[in-house]
Amino acid sequence: MTRWIRRILTGAVSAALIAALAAPAAALGEIELDTPGGVTLNVTESELREDLAETAAVVFVYKVADVDESGTFTLTDRFAALADDPQWNDGHLGGNTRLQDLQESALALLLAETPEAPAEADEESEAALPEPDVQVETALTGGEVPLDSLGLYLLAPQGVETEEWSYTFNPILLAVPSADQESGEWMYECAVSMKAERESRLTGIVIQKTLQNYNATLGPTTFLFEVRAEKDGELVYSNVAALTMSGPGTQSVTVEGIPAGAHVTVTEVYSGASYSPVGGQVSVEVEDLPLPEDGQEYARVPFTNDYNNRRVPDSAVTNTFVYDGTGWQWQSSQEAGQ
Repeated sequence: MTRWIRRILTGAVSAALIAALAAPAAALGEIELDTPGGVTLNVTESELREDLAETAAVVFVYKVADVDESGTFTLTDRFAALADDPQWNDGHLGGNTRLQDLQESALALLLAETPEAPAEADEESEAALPEPDVQVETALTGGEVPLDSLGLYLLAPQGVETEEWSYTFNPILLAVPSADQESGEWMYECAVSMKAERESRLTGIVIQKTLQNYNATLGPTTFLFEVRAEKDGELVYSNVAALTMSGPGTQSVTVEGIPAGAHVTVTEVYSGASYSPVGGQVSVEVEDLPLPEDGQEYARVPFTNDYNNRRVPDSAVTNTFVYDGTGWQWQSSQEAGQ
């Protein structure tokens, strides 16, 4: 089961559904079935909400059940198998209903509609939900999802990307209308806060080395560069890149997998005894590392060296480090080449 499936099956259930089922429908009077319903979306975390302020997303809308005047739900054909779920209780959903289980069962039915992922599929890949009943494109902060009729719905906002981040959202199970506990009335326009998760979008840099003069009798020379990137006060990338030159001119090496928006420092840690950095420049910084526009290259980081008249043959060994989720671990050259 992919990471994405595991995540959505453990997603938080909408507070709107909890509110809707907390009080007996009889205490709220009959539901006015001709009243149009709608949902307003928002994002829970303030930092994420600020980044998503100008972003719209496609929301998949699945109708799980219709509702009658008394507040009793009747499953749609697509979700008829939920009738066997003990939480369904013949459509009489109340405060004792285990809403997490009900949402998981609804999601499992949807995922069962999609073809099984091939065995060799990437464990980190996202599983696509099947065709929704309706899909709506709306803003993620204050955007509205209109509904054709009242009932029990599963909303699945699709992932989006901002300048630096890739976002995914947990599906939302909710009943429309919902119960306003203070006024004791049915609310046909509901507001829900979505749980969002994000990962840095990855980009790269091109380290460009210019060698002004070269002593061919010394053979090839290798230059080593330490690349470190920090974002929000955290070290998010650390590795070493190597570039070997056999003559004067300009060559480059590309370093990928660096989070966009990071502060990157590239330091030339080895240039051989016979070649010195021009002007003593051994470190270059890139603030807020950008993602390249379509058709453009990664940001370039230039270094220039010159022959210093010393006759010292060159040799170097490159160590590679990878982040395993807890820290940076050394990787052998054999492992790195696999």
